[in-house]
Amino acid sequence: MTLTDAEALLGATLRPANRTGSNSSPVGRTEHVMLRDDLGGAYPVLSDGIAVLMAPEILVPEGSALEFDLAYPIYSEAYAEMGHYDGRATEAMSQMAVSRLPAEFEDIVGMPAEARRASFSSGDLAWIDSPYDCLSQMDCYGAIGDVGGHTVAQLGGSGSHAVKFLLAGAARAYLFAPMVEELRFARALAEACGVSDRLVTLAAWPRDCPSPRKCSTLSTRVGVCITWKHGSRRRRSPGRSDPGGCSHRRSLGGPCCTARVFGCSVSGNAGRSAVLSPRSA
Repeated sequence: MTLTDAEALLGATLRPANRTGSNSSPVGRTEHVMLRDDLGGAYPVLSDGIAVLMAPEILVPEGSALEFDLAYPIYSEAYAEMGHYDGRATEAMSQMAVSRLPAEFEDIVGMPAEARRASFSSGDLAWIDSPYDCLSQMDCYGAIGDVGGHTVAQLGGSGSHAVKFLLAGAARAYLFAPMVEELRFARALAEACGVSDRLVTLAAWPRDCPSPRKCSTLSTRVGVCITWKHGSRRRRSPGRSDPGGCSHRRSLGGPCCTARVFGCSVSGNAGRSAVLSPRSA
């Protein structure tokens, strides 16, 4: 809805929540917003349609005492690194404007649709592009298998996995990441690959993403382990102990990637994993 309509409904002028601990400027008031169900505030929607659902960016009524300390660990890393990763994403978009597609996508996009789907599910090396974690990426994609017709989500990163899943036949893909320029890069990549109509991008932390009641969850740590749950079956890479996510995300302190495959026949809540995103994604 428009900001004007939201303010009329709330009977108050909306402004960014108070913040401390960082010089980072808030997104601020935007022409369109997403209003909370509890009417406690609204989240900005950028001019290109990206909704910013990060808690510190909420717009609250004048007089609200809500305040966020951006030095708090759950916020500090993302806000400290936004400039760096947004810059990298902007540079990548500039390079793509010249070459159109990253080299690792050229062969994939050139395949017929049915061949792409079969190629992904069979473990074709054309899909593997991680220079240092290629074996783990193969392990991951092998565990995912056929994504045809599924709804998937990449939690964190710049969307390369989400776009690949769409190329492999996924019905829809969501990308949740706090870096807006990475979301824009993902959109540009999806557009170049011809799958932009099936990609949804949201500026949000993966830990805040809603988890459907019925879903399959694939959690991976690039370079270390995978855990996959689908229905009553569970597949796990050797030596891993956590059936709900990456058992090494704390002990090793390294980046993780989670891809969720929604819409499968699973009884109850398949669980969720609090993980960090791979910067190479």
